[in-house]
Amino acid sequence: MLIAFVIGITLGLIANVFFSGPVVVESIINWVIEPVGKLFINMLKMLVVPLVFSALLLGVVEIGNPKSPGRIGGKTLIYILVVTGIAVSIGLTLVNLIPSNPVAAAANGDLLALMMVALLFGIAAAVIRSEATKILVQANQGLYEICMTLIARVNEAQESAEPA
Repeated sequence: MLIAFVIGITLGLIANVFFSGPVVVESIINWVIEPVGKLFINMLKMLVVPLVFSALLLGVVEIGNPKSPGRIGGKTLIYILVVTGIAVSIGLTLVNLIPSNPVAAAANGDLLALMMVALLFGIAAAVIRSEATKILVQANQGLYEICMTLIARVNEAQESAEPA
């Protein structure tokens, strides 16, 4: 980050000194820097929904089976449910509606509804523990790893392409 920051300052100073006039600098910003920045932000936004869903589902599943009392996993799950319940209550108060369709919630960027669905899926997967739910959890693990890899690659590309 520090290297990208220094490169950005250096290129900004070079543009200011050698490309006199606001028209040239404004053209560089409008035609080069702004599209790269928008591409970076849009790529990160694209990954929010699958990342949030898979991370929450995996987090709940990895806590453990909530049926086994006395385990720290069960206590943690209860804590997550209480805190999530409070967050959902606040969200419902502020938003006054959670969509009944999780796909619509994901498409509209309604992360509160998506988080609730992911938590419910995670709890159900932790309780059921069948072969099919193991496959679902493995698929979400793959989805999570893909999202994290893409975020790292997008970040690397953004840092290398930042001219100012």
